[in-house]
Amino acid sequence: MNTTQSSETSLPRPSRLLLRLVFWSGVVLLFYCRIASSPTGDAQRFFILPGCLLLAGLFVPRWRYRIASVALIALCIAHLVQGHRASIEFQHFLEQQALTHLTP
Repeated sequence: MNTTQSSETSLPRPSRLLLRLVFWSGVVLLFYCRIASSPTGDAQRFFILPGCLLLAGLFVPRWRYRIASVALIALCIAHLVQGHRASIEFQHFLEQQALTHLTP
């Protein structure tokens, strides 16, 4: 018996389908958030939900879903870090603009 088949039968079919549905909704939401996030640094909150939804891929009994889930979660984390840096830079920019407008 193949180990893939035995691990696939460990979860009931509706549970596997639900995990896949949650995973794919995380994938769609990730790409939507990538398009919709602005460069001002508010991208941090956009990538938390897709990252959480992509965690469901770790529990799908197929290795392809697990690998894709880990890679896409890493992509979410990279976007979170990039958004945090952009947020800090944008705050510094706003502070500099406020200082230049206040000086006579």
